[in-house]
Amino acid sequence: MQLILQVPVDQAELLLQWLIDEPQLRRGVSLDDGAVGQGHMGAELGTLAVALGSGGAVTALVGSLSAWLQRSKMSTTIEIADGKGLAIKVSSSDPVRAAALLEHAATQIQLLIEEANGQQSKPLTEVGEPAPSQFRGDDRA
Repeated sequence: MQLILQVPVDQAELLLQWLIDEPQLRRGVSLDDGAVGQGHMGAELGTLAVALGSGGAVTALVGSLSAWLQRSKMSTTIEIADGKGLAIKVSSSDPVRAAALLEHAATQIQLLIEEANGQQSKPLTEVGEPAPSQFRGDDRA
């Protein structure tokens, strides 16, 4: 399975180096120099491709992205997509919410990998979702 990560273009190379430092991701991460897109409000986005083949790689990716967002000194948003319907956007402005969304995405990604490998798994509809407030940015208790 391949995921596409998009970050502000000036941070793409830094994130690439960060992910390459993770042994389980090292061989499956690349920067797509030809795929600079437009993000929210016209900001240019750099694109990274991440090949995932196991649950260990999914866990490594989620952990690395969570750490990247927590250590970021500037506001950073990472957009993650699989090209088949999974899409998530996480931001360093709320690391706790980002970690929860990444964990939820990891569960979905793992199920998609198992399905692609012909393994029995629960349907995606049976997987618990984070509370709606985690998706709406609603900070009310």
